Amino acid sequence: RLDEGDLGRAPRNWWRAAGLAQLFKRQDGVLISDYGYGSVTSEAWMRMRKTAPAVVVLDSRAASAAYPGVTAITPNWSEAEALLGDEITENTLDRAGSALRKKLRVPFLLLKRGPAGLSLFGTGKPFHVPAWGDPAVDVTGAGDSVAAAFTLALACGAEPLQAAILAN
Repeated sequence: RLDEGDLGRAPRNWWRAAGLAQLFKRQDGVLISDYGYGSVTSEAWMRMRKTAPAVVVLDSRAASAAYPGVTAITPNWSEAEALLGDEITENTLDRAGSALRKKLRVPFLLLKRGPAGLSLFGTGKPFHVPAWGDPAVDVTGAGDSVAAAFTLALACGAEPLQAAILAN
């Protein structure tokens, strides 16, 4: 984890100093979680992606368009609305998720829907995975766990639909 502390004062090329390019070469998958610290800027990503593993999943609150070449993004409902620039309803979910995936030019989009479960876009027809448990509980950190499990499953060779089910 590299996003702790005040990265606003970090050196411009901190990622190089941290040896991420070399670290990437030895990984099967990487999850980039950006909570607005600016830990992985667009400039840094463009340089790091040259050595990035085949599986890179992005869990970013706002800058998803700044990371071309990632395998998947995992926004939650409100983040997806902000990225799309439009409200999403249950009636517009399939169209909105597909449109957002295309807008961001990413192979897969795993929409975290809280107690409603997950929706996967990019496998043809959208696939909706209902939340696990009765009643479904959306606790703090659940979205991070989904992104981590999804990344791990993809890095281990799971198909995206299998990875989404495991992440759920």
